[in-house]
Amino acid sequence: MTEQAEIQAVEETRNMFVVEQGVTIGDLVRALNQIGVTPRDLVAILQSIKAAGALQAQLEII
Repeated sequence: MTEQAEIQAVEETRNMFVVEQGVTIGDLVRALNQIGVTPRDLVAILQSIKAAGALQAQLEII
């Protein structure tokens, strides 16, 4: 006999915004903090931007 589990997923509604060219990394981090991005998500976002070649900086995660 196999047990069955009921799983539910809830997607949160979040705001989106456009980042203009020439914005500093500090501006980006402040904007992401204002919309409630968690520190873990912030790191993932910055790593994704870096991997896409849109961030000309070295990330040091400590």
